[in-house]
Amino acid sequence: MLSFLKKAPVFKGKNLVFRIIIPIIAFISSIFIFAFVIVGIKSNYSLVTATPAHLVFKSLFGASLLICSILYALAKSVPLSGICGFFGFIASLFPLIQSINDYFAAKSFAEQFSMTQDFSSYWTTTGVYALYALLCLSVFLYSVGLFPYPVPILVLSALSFLATIFITIERIVAYNLEPFSIMCFAYAALAVVIPVLFVISTKKPTANKRKSEIMNNEKV
Repeated sequence: MLSFLKKAPVFKGKNLVFRIIIPIIAFISSIFIFAFVIVGIKSNYSLVTATPAHLVFKSLFGASLLICSILYALAKSVPLSGICGFFGFIASLFPLIQSINDYFAAKSFAEQFSMTQDFSSYWTTTGVYALYALLCLSVFLYSVGLFPYPVPILVLSALSFLATIFITIERIVAYNLEPFSIMCFAYAALAVVIPVLFVISTKKPTANKRKSEIMNNEKV
């Protein structure tokens, strides 16, 4: 039934560096994720722009990110480690859809009153959340063997990192937001590094299978 898992990548070698760094980054990222969720609930959703459903999936993403990183470090289970990518994909859809709705609302308002407005901030926000969604989805599909292409993940990680830095600087300079709001978004620049380390520390299982087949043939 889950035959595609046979194509899932496997952990590469016995490198302890990745098994230590990934959980550390995941732990730091989860702190900001849960901080966002807790503040949202405590303030009755007044201090954060998020719906209850968004906070639920964001908390699931934070918990799965931490748990999956530990499983990866201890059990070296690649398919299970990618589950956080699934929750991250769903969690990213909420701000992505909201940013699209905000754009159309602002555009409709500007057209209604014949106003000239710069929509670049809406486009960049939509773009960065689209990158997050694609990155999380590709990591999940890669971990279970349905998307055996690491290069697009590396590209998406690099673009997500640069986009996060750009928007963080823009929000600091142009909007003068509170430090908490900045940090709850800027942490993503650290989180998007995890897929890079995840991909680098894994490899395709075909090589091992071919070696085992050759050894079995030689024994026969």
